[in-house]
Amino acid sequence: MLTYLEENGFPMSIFIETTNIEDTKTGWQGYESIVSDKDNNIIDKFNHKEFRGRVFWAKGFFASILYKNKKYK
Repeated sequence: MLTYLEENGFPMSIFIETTNIEDTKTGWQGYESIVSDKDNNIIDKFNHKEFRGRVFWAKGFFASILYKNKKYK
């Protein structure tokens, strides 16, 4: 589980749980990540090829929050 905590300077606390997946029809192998907040509300669920894809997702998510709140230029 990857954790980003608000008390560590992030705009909000999120938790990313990641599991291995494989599509038996196409042979595609990758990961499925489920993102939730501190109240266990699911924010997003996505598939990605590289394990670090969840870090890229989190960076974009936080950038969009900061941009929406006019704290990111």
